Amino acid sequence: MIRVPVLILTLAVVALGLSAPTLVEAQVGSTIRAQVVDPDGEGVPDVKIEFQYEGETRVPITKEAKTDKNGYFVRVGLKSGPWKIILTKEGFKPRTTNTYVSGDARSDWEPIVMAPAPKETQTATSAAEVQAMQAAQEEAKALGETYGKGLEAMQANQYDEAIALFKEVVAENPAVAPAYHNLGYLYMLKDDAPSAEEAFRQAIAAQPGAPDSYVALSTLMTAGGRPQEAYDLLQGAALLLPDSGNFEFALGVAASNLGKDEEAQAAFEKAATMEPPNIEAHYYLATLAVGRNDTAAAVEHLEKYVAGTTEAAPNHATAQALLEALKK
Repeated sequence: MIRVPVLILTLAVVALGLSAPTLVEAQVGSTIRAQVVDPDGEGVPDVKIEFQYEGETRVPITKEAKTDKNGYFVRVGLKSGPWKIILTKEGFKPRTTNTYVSGDARSDWEPIVMAPAPKETQTATSAAEVQAMQAAQEEAKALGETYGKGLEAMQANQYDEAIALFKEVVAENPAVAPAYHNLGYLYMLKDDAPSAEEAFRQAIAAQPGAPDSYVALSTLMTAGGRPQEAYDLLQGAALLLPDSGNFEFALGVAASNLGKDEEAQAAFEKAATMEPPNIEAHYYLATLAVGRNDTAAAVEHLEKYVAGTTEAAPNHATAQALLEALKK
């Protein structure tokens, strides 16, 4: 292949009526490659680099680059002429350097050293962060005290005062799910089912992974003659919740109320074997066994229930009598 001498190429361009500046502007431009390091020679990542052209131009020319994880950057397409280069990164002193780019070539620079920012600046930032943390802690402490007063009022049967205090808590921080749950419980005690349901739903929204509010809401629905809604609520939440014996027991009750014996059996079995187990599940498993004429299984569950409860348990006396009858 025959190379055309550079001189002849330039003359040919001029002969076509093009000026030398037009030829230069059509070129790719120069490339700069360098590494930004700290005083120990370690590469500094994520340094913002701004290139400002300081030669004559109709409009300002600026370019940007950013160092990679090892502190390297590459900037292509730089116009010939003087440039100001500004390097900035949080925690480091800004650095400005000037250079002159000439020709259409690649330049590998010596490492550019950036010094850490003065410790006074870093200390001021840390102090601001500490101050913010302290303010948040004080706010949380005050909120905790209000919540504690709500619990005391609830235990003293001062329902209206407790409701006012828990409302104050959720007004300050809507993410406090237990406060919503307690509001639901208090509204149930006051026979205000609509307000109780709304509070339990807000508790679920604030903490979807807590099973207690699902159980309470399903109980409220069942008491209100809505057993299908109670079952649908628990069934829909079953895959979202961590293992809970009380939740599985409530699911079993909801299924049993609808005559869904297989679903109830599965839920009660799960509740009975969890840690901690729900001892009441054994009583309901016994009743299901009686219903399908499985005397051996009924006796087994009744014995576990009687052994694991006291006479104060709601179904203890019934279980004892049924157990004696089945053993005859």
